[in-house]
Amino acid sequence: MARVTVKPFVSVRDIFGEGEVKLKAEESTIGGLLKELSKTQGEKFKKQVVIDEGKGTVKFYRIVVNGRQYNDLSTQLNDGDMVEFYPAMAGG
Repeated sequence: MARVTVKPFVSVRDIFGEGEVKLKAEESTIGGLLKELSKTQGEKFKKQVVIDEGKGTVKFYRIVVNGRQYNDLSTQLNDGDMVEFYPAMAGG
């Protein structure tokens, strides 16, 4: 079992909540974390963050684990990891 800390960007903290999330060993991946957050945070989270739950496709957010950005949802999470969600910025 991995215990990870989720820290969302300030503007979306009301969607994510904040704090420790416990993941079963077999679901200790970024994709598993998204599934767990979908269950615990509900529809608002799913609509804001996840496009396709089956694929676990993320929209509008960068996922950063221990200071490094990851796009692969099968990335393994370990006990004590810090997972941050940042809204993607666009501009020009």
